[in-house]
Amino acid sequence: MLLWEGFDCVYTHAIRAGRGTTPPNDTSGLPHPPVAYNQTAGTYAPRAIFYQDAQIFKFVSPGSTRIAATTSLAGMQVYAFTHASNGQFTIIGHNTGSARTIAGTLAGVPGVQTLQIYQTNSAAHMQRGADIAVVHGYFMASISAYTYFTLTTGVAHSPLP
Repeated sequence: MLLWEGFDCVYTHAIRAGRGTTPPNDTSGLPHPPVAYNQTAGTYAPRAIFYQDAQIFKFVSPGSTRIAATTSLAGMQVYAFTHASNGQFTIIGHNTGSARTIAGTLAGVPGVQTLQIYQTNSAAHMQRGADIAVVHGYFMASISAYTYFTLTTGVAHSPLP
């Protein structure tokens, strides 16, 4: 993940280069910053990418270690993290296709009985769903289409909403 800047800005060098005075005027083909500026209202508001990033920053706490996670589903990416000191376990994922139910098995992650689920897409911003039961290390979760999602045991360190 690359974060060029956190909020819309107007840069003099970009004005001189002919990119105008409307923020952001220097993204150079990168995604827009997570926080947008409304020039008319003079206010800032989060974009969808803010909530995508927030799921990582909120649920993968400092000191976490990335562990193995695999999927055989096309259009699905998953990454798993655990934190040895506080026992937090988190799966971060991106579904680039249609809505689906995923089934998973947790191996080597003892004591997980439930997972919280959060989803971000065009209709929901880091929306929490009903907790998911983990029975003998097995779980099933419904993931919306074109969605960033998090399955986690909870938040140990939470600088974000």
